[in-house]
Amino acid sequence: MGTISQNEIEIQIGASGTASGPDDAVYFDDVKIYPSDAQFTSYTYDLNKDNAMNSKTEITSLHSKYSYDDLIRLSEVRNHDGDLIEKIHYNYNYEFPEFSVEPVSWEFFDVGGTKIFSVSSDGLWQVNESAYWLDIVETTSNTFTIYCEPNYTPRNKTTAINITSGNQSINIPIMSKKMQTYDPYLSGYVLDENGSPIEGVTIICTTGSCDKDETGPDGFYSIVPIPAQQGESITVSANHDDYIFSNSPYITYMDDGCEQHNFIGEYQYTSYTVSGSISTYNSNDNLSGIKIVFPNHGEVFTQNANGDFSCNLFEGYSGAFFAEKDGFLFGPMGHFIENLTNDIPNLFFDAFIIVAPLTPTWFTDVPPYPRLTPEGGILLKWNDVVGESGYIIERTNSGTTITIDNISADENTYLDENVSSYPESYSYKIKSFNAFGESGFSVSISYDPPE
Repeated sequence: MGTISQNEIEIQIGASGTASGPDDAVYFDDVKIYPSDAQFTSYTYDLNKDNAMNSKTEITSLHSKYSYDDLIRLSEVRNHDGDLIEKIHYNYNYEFPEFSVEPVSWEFFDVGGTKIFSVSSDGLWQVNESAYWLDIVETTSNTFTIYCEPNYTPRNKTTAINITSGNQSINIPIMSKKMQTYDPYLSGYVLDENGSPIEGVTIICTTGSCDKDETGPDGFYSIVPIPAQQGESITVSANHDDYIFSNSPYITYMDDGCEQHNFIGEYQYTSYTVSGSISTYNSNDNLSGIKIVFPNHGEVFTQNANGDFSCNLFEGYSGAFFAEKDGFLFGPMGHFIENLTNDIPNLFFDAFIIVAPLTPTWFTDVPPYPRLTPEGGILLKWNDVVGESGYIIERTNSGTTITIDNISADENTYLDENVSSYPESYSYKIKSFNAFGESGFSVSISYDPPE
């Protein structure tokens, strides 16, 4: 009789329960050993835990299970009944070193430069973070170097570099400043919308300080702004009773020693408000975004779904104005204003939709739709569209597609009660229609019963 040798076989099983290999996946239902009375011990390993052993099955078919902590250290052993056989605790006695950093803070100015910090420690240490405007360019066993580029330092910005060694931590405050070494001046012109100079405009500092200046016939001004504190911003404003300045106030740090800034003024006409609304036969239509055009003045848009609009026009305005949007006709075609001298409220337009409505979109937010109701029907919900006369819903089940209902305008939910009591999958599409045509079908949305 020959000798039966002992062999070790390794099979890698993936997360799906299949063996890994170059060919198609193989599923293991049982393992047969030849000869039939051969005995073997099996092991399983977790590839995601550095091949740590998960279990061991003895010749007797009894198995043990092994558990590990976050550091992949063995923590528990349990038998085939789940009883705890062994529990392991890890305790270390380590004394963290004390350490210090010199200097304890530093300031950078606009000249930039390099600063060296020394660390005194009898253990390892590390720099955990630094500010975006500082670069750590070198670290050694007892020093690190930070570098600030000239003219890059933000004004009066504070951060902290954090150094740790063992369980000790030190934050080093770092301040950046701008040094003022010159007498700056700010100058420019004050002009109207047509580029003509505006005389008599007062230029003043509302933060910091400066001697105010007033523009002459050429619209020119020149001041010497002084910040309240070193490195702070200065706010300069233009003032005139008859003008509004779109780019005032002006904020500056006077980085380059002197700057030029032109103020642009718009004459303040006496104005009145013309307002009204747009309506349709369908009270639920969304009428936002409709353009109201005022020739020789500009345009405004309806402010909300109700179609409300408002526009400020200067005194004496004369002209027609009208509503405009693709896919709509409006009546009346326009309103006429002659020599405006007061507010005009409550003007209106009627909107008539002359195109097919848009394709509806399904509502899928919380709670989820489609969903099964307690009564057994499937509840659908969609986003209402503008100008529809109704909706058509199609349902597909087991390869058969039917039209299940025509829904009236302004509805946005439907309960499909004609479904099987046995759980089945259903898919739905929806489109809208009116007197001018139909939209395309929406994307299909499905209800799948829970497994």
